[in-house]
Amino acid sequence: MNNFEIEVSCNSGGTSHTHTIVVESSRGVHGASPPTKVRLQYTCPVTEEALMAIFQPPVGAARPFNIAKVK
Repeated sequence: MNNFEIEVSCNSGGTSHTHTIVVESSRGVHGASPPTKVRLQYTCPVTEEALMAIFQPPVGAARPFNIAKVK
């Protein structure tokens, strides 16, 4: 498993803030094209509201993706 971090803007609760999300992924296949955009649901630790993170994973990361931690 590979881990990488993404930063998402969050407006949950009416206050703008950001979260760093640690994402786990499988190891990609050498020479494969970059993966397409990913949508993962996360829970805002401030308001406990379920939200969607949409991001472009780094080259070398492969599905499945899993959220390990939301900071």
